Amino acid sequence: MTVVPPSLRAVGLLAALAGMKLLIPWIADFVSGYGIFRDEYYYLACGQRLDFGYVDHPPLIALVAALTHTVLGDSLFALHLLPTLAGAGMVVLTGLMAWELGGGRFAQALAGLIVVVAPIYWVVNGFLSTIPFDHFFFVLLAYLVIRLVKSDDPRWWPAIGLVIGLGLENKHNFLFLTAGVVAGILLTAQRRWLRNRWFWGGVAVAMLLALPHFLWQAQHGWPLLEFARNAGSKNVGVDVLGFVGQQVVVVHPLTLPIWGAGLVYYLRGAGSVYRILGLMYLIPALILLATGAARADYLTPTYPMLFAAGAVVTEQWLARRRSAWARPVLAGGLLLSGAALAPFFVAILPAVWLVSYQQALGISPPQQERGKTAEIPQYFADRLGWEGLVATIAEVYQSLPAADRAHTTILTVNYGEAAAINYYGARYGLPAAVSGHNNYYLWGPGPAWGSAVISLGIPTARLNGLFNEVRQAALITCDYCTSEENTLPVYVSRRPQLPIDQAWPLLKHYN
Repeated sequence: MTVVPPSLRAVGLLAALAGMKLLIPWIADFVSGYGIFRDEYYYLACGQRLDFGYVDHPPLIALVAALTHTVLGDSLFALHLLPTLAGAGMVVLTGLMAWELGGGRFAQALAGLIVVVAPIYWVVNGFLSTIPFDHFFFVLLAYLVIRLVKSDDPRWWPAIGLVIGLGLENKHNFLFLTAGVVAGILLTAQRRWLRNRWFWGGVAVAMLLALPHFLWQAQHGWPLLEFARNAGSKNVGVDVLGFVGQQVVVVHPLTLPIWGAGLVYYLRGAGSVYRILGLMYLIPALILLATGAARADYLTPTYPMLFAAGAVVTEQWLARRRSAWARPVLAGGLLLSGAALAPFFVAILPAVWLVSYQQALGISPPQQERGKTAEIPQYFADRLGWEGLVATIAEVYQSLPAADRAHTTILTVNYGEAAAINYYGARYGLPAAVSGHNNYYLWGPGPAWGSAVISLGIPTARLNGLFNEVRQAALITCDYCTSEENTLPVYVSRRPQLPIDQAWPLLKHYN
């Protein structure tokens, strides 16, 4: 079969859209005044302690952080280069999926445009974490599945296995995302692949890539299970209607008819030969609904494949009606509404301006985690105040007698605080911070308590149960930070009641 490549004009449009996904976050980092995101400090710390696994994530993100630090440094541009490239890659892959499904220039451009204007993808591609690569790997997986079904060539399976293996080494949630692939094989005519050696070759590739982290989890007593239980209770749960409503909002309400048409196309329409892709959306959605505590963004890697099919259906529907004005109106409406929503999802406005913009539109930022609120969205608030926090700790540290400073422990309640202190601490002359949170617990506290312990975020009742002397030494405040990091007391504690090897398990928390 002769393969007709996408037209040069379509390629140019996709390249321009991908360029937007690259340039806008870089400009935002330069002008808005936001700093490094909480989790970025943590991943940089993990990158300094490379391993085959961590309590809350597989090893790939630590390797990415280590390579970024070594090759590019720790500037915002350096940290955000690969996440933004992943976003640009999603734009291109979504347009290519539309082309593979028979879409013309408009369908390809429309599919890519929706990825650009969908709010959630601005958020996930805005900072270094497991999430942008989770999205990219799943979109690449969907593209390869389309190529597999379209060509009926089982030699695509090793490539599919490679992507699944990388996805599993990047984020644990990729397991339920790929559950749709398994269901699609078992519930469709693609069951014949189970008898093909290329399929089992792909399975072997995926398992070999995932095996090191599987063995690490087993060696450490499966901390992922405890983390998953606690993380589920931490997230703000939603009912079925709330979950569906969040999906509509985070991928842009105007795109609902398009991705809805794409889902129908895969399941019952002209594209039903690709029914496996419909199940790659429905099965993860049902799993998330069954948990009752999953965040809306956990399903968002699946939408680009629906955008691609929906764009093809939209192009065909408009062609039958021969409405010359409909295409520019649709594209213009998406662009204008996307631009209006962008300040809520791209760090383009300084926090004080964003608060005014929210008030003018009567919008309040959603709460993602229980007990954690902010005047601005959490994914912005968690990029503020960290060096100020470290400076306050440094003031407390410098106020201690010289004899105590030589033997001081800094103890924090979460990995963001510990990682930020360790990131900036050298310039303030601080000792390394420790924490019982996630992998910091496994890294341990050191051989003994110091003669003084500076702590932040640890409840007073817990400190009183660990030390005979506890006094408040400072109060950390921060404009527009989350409530978790604002009006945060700093304590100096002395005379421990328990040796550190007995006290340390009491500070453990995986969430």
